[in-house]
Amino acid sequence: MTQVLYECPEMAVCKIQSKYYLRYNVGSHQYVWRQDEITEDEAIQFSKANKTIQQEILINLQEKLKKSYLNPYTQNWKPSEGEAPI
Repeated sequence: MTQVLYECPEMAVCKIQSKYYLRYNVGSHQYVWRQDEITEDEAIQFSKANKTIQQEILINLQEKLKKSYLNPYTQNWKPSEGEAPI
């Protein structure tokens, strides 16, 4: 079961079982949803931070994905039917 710990426009920190995820929209003209795993510390920091710090965490996450040869700008998550995206 997904537990939403924090949400703001187009971003949310979720806990699924014992793992933490950042859900966010990377699309500019249409929705392109991503859900990427983050550490518990990043989840706590994101939840308590201002927008500038949240952006830094997101950029660091995207850089980490690029170093793993993953495209951080392609969709990897889609809300279930009836589930609010964020």
